[in-house]
Amino acid sequence: MANARVMKISEHIPTMWKETLEQFISWMKAQGLSIQTLDDYKRHIGQFFKLYPDAFGCQQQQLENQLCDYLADKIKPATYNNRLVYLRAFFKWCVEKRELLSQNTLEDFNMRMDEGRGS
Repeated sequence: MANARVMKISEHIPTMWKETLEQFISWMKAQGLSIQTLDDYKRHIGQFFKLYPDAFGCQQQQLENQLCDYLADKIKPATYNNRLVYLRAFFKWCVEKRELLSQNTLEDFNMRMDEGRGS
């Protein structure tokens, strides 16, 4: 064991999406977001990972496919836009602040326009 090396890990990188979400929520709370908005983040991000529990930590292409599948649901534009906004912010944070992902798949997704209620 004379040649054994001890590596010091400078930062704990979470492997579970729940732990990462908790860190994200703490960061957003420090930004001054309301309790309601924080709860909305938890709900929308949690809903995605409930349907795709292996999405966090999978290959980038698989994550992209799962996000596309999730957003392809036949839902109203407002629901789609909410999902997009909350997930985009979470994955942007994972890329920029934690370097857990190489890119944010959702950055190029567009909001959907509501056709209105008619006259």
